[in-house]
Amino acid sequence: MTVLGIGKIMLDNYDVWNYPHLHVVLYKEDHTDLVSAFCIEAGVDAYARDDTSAFKSLVSDTIGFLKSMDKEALFDHLEFIAESTANDHFWRDYRIAETSLAKIGNDIGTKTLESLKSEIENLRRELSKETNSNIAELTFNPIAYAA
Repeated sequence: MTVLGIGKIMLDNYDVWNYPHLHVVLYKEDHTDLVSAFCIEAGVDAYARDDTSAFKSLVSDTIGFLKSMDKEALFDHLEFIAESTANDHFWRDYRIAETSLAKIGNDIGTKTLESLKSEIENLRRELSKETNSNIAELTFNPIAYAA
C-alpha cells in the first residue's frame, strides 16, 4: 500500500461526550484501483475509487459507528484499540507523512491546502447534515499535492 494522504476528523460533541481528534490515513491499495481510508482510533475503514470519496465515506461510516454505541461501550472499544499494537503501522505511516509535510511547511496541523478548503467546507456541511452531527472541522492533506 502507498500512503496518499492523511487527515483528521474533529467532532464537536461536547454535550454528549468529548473525544479527541480522530486521525486518518489514506492508501492506494496494491494491485487494485481502490483507495482505502482508515480511522486509526476507531478502527473503521472505507474504500472508494478516489481519495475524496474514500475520505467522505470514512467520515460518514466513522460517525455512524460512534453514534451506534452508548458512551460506556464506545470508550471501552476505543480504549481496547488504544491499548492494542494492531494499528501501530498506521500510526507510523501517519507520523511519517505528517513529518514530511511539516518539513515543507504544509503539515496538517497548521495548513490546509488552499485548493481543497472550499471542497472540504462543503463536505463538512454535507456530512454534518447527513449524519445529524456538528462536525467542527475536517482537514485533508494529500501528500501528492505537497511536493
